[in-house]
Amino acid sequence: MEDALSVMDCESGGDPNAYNPVSGASGLYQFLPSTWDTSSVSAGWAGADVFDGEANIAVAAWLSAASTSPWDQWSCKP
Repeated sequence: MEDALSVMDCESGGDPNAYNPVSGASGLYQFLPSTWDTSSVSAGWAGADVFDGEANIAVAAWLSAASTSPWDQWSCKP
């Protein structure tokens, strides 16, 4: 859990409404639009808004657990 909080703090400062106008990365874990579109469906959160904090955390947890190297999808590392 400490790693997840560290990545979230680095990515968005804990702001669920964080938005990067250059990349379009959004939400607590700064999902790129294409990553959110595919990962939210696979994680069982189809149709959820990237700015929904609960959905953003759940999809980040799913993506991290589904990856061979947790947190490789993010610029910030724990």
